[in-house]
Amino acid sequence: MKSKRINIPIYDFRLDLLEVERSEDVVLLAKFFKGVRLDDEISLEILEAVKDGDVDGGWTLANLGIKRILVVLLKMRTEEQRRKVLAHEKRHVEDDILEHCHVNDKEAAAFLAGYLGKFMY
Repeated sequence: MKSKRINIPIYDFRLDLLEVERSEDVVLLAKFFKGVRLDDEISLEILEAVKDGDVDGGWTLANLGIKRILVVLLKMRTEEQRRKVLAHEKRHVEDDILEHCHVNDKEAAAFLAGYLGKFMY
């Protein structure tokens, strides 16, 4: 499993990007979920998808109270599919942050998109 931590200092958020590479990554993912106290229905759904070998999907989970966001990408069939799913999840990250911080400004949204693009791709 690939993992990347991205700090977003202007909004004081932390983003963890986890990319599943094989179904055996379910063990590492379960440890990560336990470490961040994520044991809800969605996390179980993700673990089941990984265990089953599902592909070409992703989730964005946000705990806005502690300004933490988690993006999980399943194994992808192609790099093109990875970019498509990652862009989709990146948009959820942007929307969650901007909504939580009550930012309704196109230029601020564009700056955040550029910043995240620098680190997520």
